[in-house]
Amino acid sequence: MLTKIISTLFPKTCASCEYIIPEDSDLCTACNDAIDFLDGNYCIVCGTQLPEEISICGKCIVNQPAFTKLESVFVYNQHSKNIILNFKFFDNTLHIKTYAKWMYNKNPSLFNNVTTIIPVPIHQKRLQQRKYNQATLLARALSKYCKIPLEISTLVRITNTIPQYSLSSKMRKNNIVQSFAVQNQHRLDNKTILLVDDVITTGITVRTCAKKLIESGAKEVRVISLARTL
Repeated sequence: MLTKIISTLFPKTCASCEYIIPEDSDLCTACNDAIDFLDGNYCIVCGTQLPEEISICGKCIVNQPAFTKLESVFVYNQHSKNIILNFKFFDNTLHIKTYAKWMYNKNPSLFNNVTTIIPVPIHQKRLQQRKYNQATLLARALSKYCKIPLEISTLVRITNTIPQYSLSSKMRKNNIVQSFAVQNQHRLDNKTILLVDDVITTGITVRTCAKKLIESGAKEVRVISLARTL
């Protein structure tokens, strides 16, 4: 009875457009059809879309990243950007548990033997402006969902760089160099880390973070994001 009253007063809404939906759904029919959930053949390392007969992209063959695997839930485009923008800039964290569930279900084996979850950090000044780090919220929700310890103070951002989305690919690479540092390095010793971000564009940020974590003693780094550009 109480559950019925609560669902009547506070009906479940679409995780993208906020339209009222059935309790057993996460998205309305329109958003579910429009959002491009990643499926198919992708590079086994960085997740770049590939032809069916290829398993690893040329970029990873020539310049293999420090992480061993990258997964993303859906493509960041005009149909999915509301999820990210509302979450990132408009304090809409209502569906954070749903996003964590999506991230886990994308590839449950990615979480095997993971000892620590770490979010991609933002600089303290930007944290004060936004009030929260969206990657940390995702990482915390994943930590609770998977019962894997969360560590938010080990990997830190030491330079307040220009937001990556406003820069060209070349400028992004120059912008991010030397932007991260590791504190309490012993906490990484021989650990398998799952690095969490909200959106991956060029991959420069997660490549830089993974490299720093490995250099600081981590055994392995894997990456998961809610969205990515193609």
